[in-house]
Amino acid sequence: MTKSTHFVNIESFVGRGCDPLSTTVASEHLTVPTPVLVQMPPLPLVQPVGEATLRVKVKDFNFSLSAPLIHSESTVEAEKAVLKFALDEGVTLALRLTGRLVEEGTRFQPERGQMETEQLNECGVRAQFVGSSLIGMFSLASEVLFEVSELALDLKQEYDLPLSLISNLMRTRQATYGLMVVERATGEEFVLPPSLTEQDRTAIALAQLAVVKGSFTRRMRRFPFTVTAKKELSNIPQDGKPFRFESALQKGDMPVLGQPVPLGRWKVTIEQAAIEKPEELRRAMAQDDGRDVKMSLLSLTGEVHFDFPEAPRLPDSPWDAKIEELEGLEKQLRSYLASRYHAAAARSLAGFSDEEQAELTARPEMDMGEDLSDE
Repeated sequence: MTKSTHFVNIESFVGRGCDPLSTTVASEHLTVPTPVLVQMPPLPLVQPVGEATLRVKVKDFNFSLSAPLIHSESTVEAEKAVLKFALDEGVTLALRLTGRLVEEGTRFQPERGQMETEQLNECGVRAQFVGSSLIGMFSLASEVLFEVSELALDLKQEYDLPLSLISNLMRTRQATYGLMVVERATGEEFVLPPSLTEQDRTAIALAQLAVVKGSFTRRMRRFPFTVTAKKELSNIPQDGKPFRFESALQKGDMPVLGQPVPLGRWKVTIEQAAIEKPEELRRAMAQDDGRDVKMSLLSLTGEVHFDFPEAPRLPDSPWDAKIEELEGLEKQLRSYLASRYHAAAARSLAGFSDEEQAELTARPEMDMGEDLSDE
């Protein structure tokens, strides 16, 4: 199969060992929209396309960005071409074109195209924050306009992703931004695993709040911690009455995605606490063997207060212009996502009576032991 490949202006987008065109690391195609008709002049098959800049416009969000061309590739027999534009380190937009050969097989005439967003999994949490932010926005907007003036290309694309996938993208965006905050303040570096547990998300959120606020109250029904089995701690109240719990300032790194994060000394306060499974804890303390015992306190108010007086802080200007702009999309993304869910709910409830709608939309009661974290 005859293939012609060209690289343009790539050096600026390689950092931290992260090659946006690498074929040896795992990559993720975040979106595969439906191909649409394109109108643009033929592309050369032998000579490089040359320097070009992709301009992206999302009118619903009053958002725009530019991305230089870094890669062009054409496959003659398959009558396909790919142009890749660098959005950020490890994040590219790939314009995939299909068409036919013209001018005695020396040029490629595009007829249909689709714009895919790709990110490399090795490129750190910044790439995942940028990728999830952009695809979340693309998916919630009515349309996205892509322009390459050097190629006379105007492409309007719609990203019709399921709401569940958009919600997952927003959760990834939230988690990766939290990790970026912790990285910037502490100097640690993280790699996001293929999936996050609720414990992972809670740890990320706590570390982020420790850096940003230092002292904060978080919605949480259960707070787990470890105590040393000592006989003098076996006199646990048996009447079940709530009590005020305040731990002493204690030193200890917070584990985030399996990595210890230095946040200095910290303490926890629960205004109305109750011990979960007090009988088991009493028996463990009575053994007086000095082993570590895991236990949980229940917060009857659903709130736990944290103090991290020694946690590192962000610098005055922690982000570059691109991250600042993407971070500033938070309220709009939430609003558009909520509107989409409301519209979907309205469609699903059509035809039900008011009483049936009330029953279907009633909020379920949560068990006291369940973790009601913000995520």
